[in-house]
Amino acid sequence: MEGLMSLLQQNPQLMQYFMQLQNRSYAVGGYVKGPGTGRSDDVKAGIYQNGQKVQEARLSDGEFVFTERAVRGLGNGDREQGAAKMYNMMRQYERMA
Repeated sequence: MEGLMSLLQQNPQLMQYFMQLQNRSYAVGGYVKGPGTGRSDDVKAGIYQNGQKVQEARLSDGEFVFTERAVRGLGNGDREQGAAKMYNMMRQYERMA
């Protein structure tokens, strides 16, 4: 969790979107806690559209999920740019782990 807070503190725009999403009552993303390890994909989840489960998902203990809105926000309205920035941050922080 310390790494996440560092990431958010270094990226004010991402922090702003994260804080806004905390107050929503629908998919807010967030920190994943569950069985297994940080690479085991033992946390079962589902992807839903219009209230219907459309796909199985597997996550790992300790992963963090961002919402589409956060991705779009980081890209100044462009999801592709936001995703590219998130991938860059992910690689940067993985090297530090």
